[in-house]
Amino acid sequence: MLLRISLILNIAFFCVGVFLLYNYRDRVMLYLRPLDKENVHVILVGDSKTAYGDWSRRLNRFDVKNMGVPSYTSFNINWHVRGLLEEYHPKIVFIEGGVNDFYFGYPVQDTYLHLTNIYDTLKKHQIKVVVQATLLTRIDEGMNDSIVSLNKKLREYCQIHQLEFLDVNPYLTENGKLKEEYTKDGIHLTNAAYKVWAKAIHSSLTKNGI
Repeated sequence: MLLRISLILNIAFFCVGVFLLYNYRDRVMLYLRPLDKENVHVILVGDSKTAYGDWSRRLNRFDVKNMGVPSYTSFNINWHVRGLLEEYHPKIVFIEGGVNDFYFGYPVQDTYLHLTNIYDTLKKHQIKVVVQATLLTRIDEGMNDSIVSLNKKLREYCQIHQLEFLDVNPYLTENGKLKEEYTKDGIHLTNAAYKVWAKAIHSSLTKNGI
C-alpha cells in the first residue's frame, strides 16, 4: 500500500514538473542560457551594494547585467565603465558608488569628479544615465556627512545636465542614517532594502520606456 502511494506521488510530482517546465520553458531557458552581450539593455554599476542585488530576479527581466564589484571606489568604477563600453552597448546604465571612498578617507570633491566623469563618458556614447544617490550608512556620522555633501553636489549636477537622479535614501533612512531593518552591518543591505531599491529602479525603467 505504501509503495503504491509513493509511486502515485512520484508520478504526480513528475507530471507537475513537466507541466511547469513546458509552460515556463522560455523563462527557464533564459535563466540557464548565458546572456548575450547584444541582449544586455540594462547595466547596474557600483560597489558591493549593487553587486549583491540579484537584479535580474528582482526586476524580473533578462536583459540586466550586474556589474557591481565589492570594495570598488569611484576611481575603480570609472575605469570599470570604460571597459564595459568596449563589450556592451546598453540602453541605460545605473551608477551607484562613493561609500568606499569615504571609508578610505577620500575627499568629497575627488569622488564627485570621478563619478561625473563616468556620467560624461556614458553620455558621449549616447547611453541613458541614471545617477543614483550614494546610500547613507548606520555606522559613521562623519561618513554620512560626506555622503550628504556628495549627494547634494550630484543632485545639482543632474539638474544642470538634465540627468535623472534616483535617491532611495528617503525610503531607507531615518534621522540621517540607514534604518536598522534595512542593513545587516551598518552599510550592506537586507532583502527588504533591496525590494525598495528595486521598485525605484523598476519605476525608472518604466518611465524611460525600457
